[in-house]
Amino acid sequence: MDKKTVALIGLAFELTGLVLAGVFLGNYLDSKWDLKGLGVAGGALLALVLWITHVMKVLKEKSSDNSK
Repeated sequence: MDKKTVALIGLAFELTGLVLAGVFLGNYLDSKWDLKGLGVAGGALLALVLWITHVMKVLKEKSSDNSK
């Protein structure tokens, strides 16, 4: 496998792990404070936002490395 394929697989695993962690944390918060599913939705959304922020940062670093 080339570097690009490995990087894409890594990003997919990061997204999966973050969303699952957000869902489990949200489920815990739902059960603790009876949020009626808002904890799960909020946890998954927060995980997605964090992942997109991470991807944007990595892409910015890669583009600055390529321009040098």
